[in-house]
Formats: sequence, structure tokens, C-alpha cells
Amino acid sequence: MNKDTYTCKAFTLMEITVALLIAAICMGMAYYVLNSFITIGLSQQREKKKEYHLHLFQNLLQKECLNSSKIKFIDQELIMERKDYLTSYLFMDSLIIRSQNGVMKDTIYGATHDFIPEYIEEISEKPLKKLYFNFQSEYSLIPIVLYKDYSAEELINLSNK
Repeated sequence: MNKDTYTCKAFTLMEITVALLIAAICMGMAYYVLNSFITIGLSQQREKKKEYHLHLFQNLLQKECLNSSKIKFIDQELIMERKDYLTSYLFMDSLIIRSQNGVMKDTIYGATHDFIPEYIEEISEKPLKKLYFNFQSEYSLIPIVLYKDYSAEELINLSNK
């Protein structure tokens, strides 16, 4: 038998090395792009979550303000009284602490400033009628206005005390 009749066609070692190098570069680029998308997605998700908690806290504050029978603002603390419980919001330099019946419930981080309270002057306890302040979150400045419209019964009860 002749040796030339049994020839095999195959890739050379150099061709295989170049193909593996190109494949490794493509996989590295794909990993980098995928990792970048995941990082961007997670950071957007964190921002949306913070924004959601901020709006939830603001809505809870306004809801409790409307449902309370009397509101007082004393020494950077907003006190909302109802028949069944007492809610307070303590405004500190970099956070707001929400408590119900003396038990801390929620905390939101951000600076509060520019408090402008309006009171009902005709009543001796001077309940709060309107409170305006600015809340500086990590991303934006949010003006918050709390307004309590007292019913006639609530005003009579407050003036009799």
C-alpha cells in the first residue's frame, strides 16, 4: 500500500488556537454586556423602590392627617390624635421617625426643612390647620403640604377642652 492514498484532512494547531481565541473574545464581550445590563437594571430597581417608599410614606402621612381628630406640631414633632391611637412623626436632621402609640413603625431618610405651620388661633390648644415643609430626598426636593379640615364637631370638642 502506498502512504499517499490514506491522507487525513484536519485543522492545524494554529487554526484551532485562533478559533478558540475568537470564541473567548466573543464570550468575554457578551459577559461584559450582560453584566452591564444587570447592573443598570438593579440600580434602576433600587431607585424605583426608594421612590415608591417615599410616595408610600407621603400618602400615609396625608391619610393619617385627614383621619385624625386633632393635630399638634411641637418641637419638630407632628402629633396626630385619634380615638383609638396616637401617631407621631419626629422630624430629625436626616430622617423622619413614625411612631404609633409609642412604638416606632417606620423611618424614612432625608432632610426636612422650611417648616411653616398654621394654627387655629381661636382655640386655646391651637391645633394645627396646615403644615408646609420641604423634604430633601437623595434625588429630589419634595414640597409636602398637610392640610387638616376640622369638622364642626371636632372644633366644638377642641374648644371645650
